[in-house]
Amino acid sequence: MKSRTMVLFTLVPTAFTLGAILLAVYFYSIELSNQQHRLLKEALIASKMAELRGYVKLARSALPAREQTEGVADLLSRLDFGTDGYFFLYDDKGRNLMHPRQPDLVGKDLMEMRDPYGGTPIKDLVAASNQGGGFVYYYWNKPSERRTVRKLGYVEPVSPHRWMLGTGLYVDDIEKSIREFDAQARANIHGGLLVLLAICVLCLLLISGTGLALNIRNQQRATGALRQLARRVVRSQEDERARVARDLHDGIGQILVSIKLLLETAMATADRHGNDVPVSPGSPGSARSFVQRALDRLGQALVEIHHVSNDLRPAALQDLGLAAALRAMVLAIGEEGGPRVRFSAHGAHCPLTPQQGTALFRICQEAMTNARRHAAAHRIDVLLLSTARRVVLSVTDDGKGFDPQRVRPDRGGGSGLNHMRERMLMLGGTVSIDSTPAGTVVTAVLDPRSRP
Repeated sequence: MKSRTMVLFTLVPTAFTLGAILLAVYFYSIELSNQQHRLLKEALIASKMAELRGYVKLARSALPAREQTEGVADLLSRLDFGTDGYFFLYDDKGRNLMHPRQPDLVGKDLMEMRDPYGGTPIKDLVAASNQGGGFVYYYWNKPSERRTVRKLGYVEPVSPHRWMLGTGLYVDDIEKSIREFDAQARANIHGGLLVLLAICVLCLLLISGTGLALNIRNQQRATGALRQLARRVVRSQEDERARVARDLHDGIGQILVSIKLLLETAMATADRHGNDVPVSPGSPGSARSFVQRALDRLGQALVEIHHVSNDLRPAALQDLGLAAALRAMVLAIGEEGGPRVRFSAHGAHCPLTPQQGTALFRICQEAMTNARRHAAAHRIDVLLLSTARRVVLSVTDDGKGFDPQRVRPDRGGGSGLNHMRERMLMLGGTVSIDSTPAGTVVTAVLDPRSRP
């Protein structure tokens, strides 16, 4: 579930970001296409205007200076260009002198003729010619389609005949070119977006695949770590059981066996003298002396049982807290002889959970055991510092020290040190070990607000 959540929190922002990028690219492409559409239309119209002006200039240069109208009409009729490109000739009164596509208009006065939209195309063309020439938009019949469409015309006056020579292009042909460009631009935009979308999908697949691979790898590592931790826990339990069994067998067991032998000897002595014969209390072989020795051994057994019970779960730790339990342990070690042990506690009382108190107690117990058994220490200082935000336990000895790298569990040692780290790791704390030939310092830091 955790890995799925991590993948979800990775893919959703990535997909959202890629989607935003796609939308931004799409709208930017549309805006760019619209700008190109406007620029192309302006450029194409400017190009067509220049083209029309060039056609008229070419036609005027081909006209003789003093040619009759019939000859001029015949010459202009042969200068057609394209499907619907032709020249027309009018006089300044609006009378048609030549029209190669509509010969029925020749000789007619068209000055007041109106198109289907109420416009006066010939009057507008004549007015532009009288001003020295110019461009005019008007509606006219398109020969190839036999329908009235908008047209861009250009006219110039022809001197000295007072004629109007002109030609034009139908606007729908220009718009058709623009539509073809727009269609190509949209196709390019859609193609580019499809490529970008494919790249985004590929990125998502790569991210999800990489995340899944990392999650599987992390899960395998976590599973391996849990298995290793489980093996360590089992080994620790077995070690503790072996220690308890050894203490029971070598300590309490031997004492109980001696008590049994003493009581059996007392019974045998009592049987030899009889129940009615008094036995001298001070006699070494009296039944009373054997019973007294048995009672002394029984007291030793109770002390051993107390030690074993205290090692398993100190009563002071549960009843009085960590500081009292550490002080009791230090006093008990001091009574056994060996290194001088000093305990000090500073700071306000900080409430700890049973797991936290037990972990710190075991760390101190392990550190002191290592200092006594392995470091040959002469002095051990235990410091407990409590604040509202953290609890610090420090165990310092003046022993011979050791190399932490040489006592790792994978090299056959250091299980106690590793147990310290694992205890604090499960509680969100840390353990640091600083060892030199002049001594060792074990420091455990725990946040009491953290909960296992």
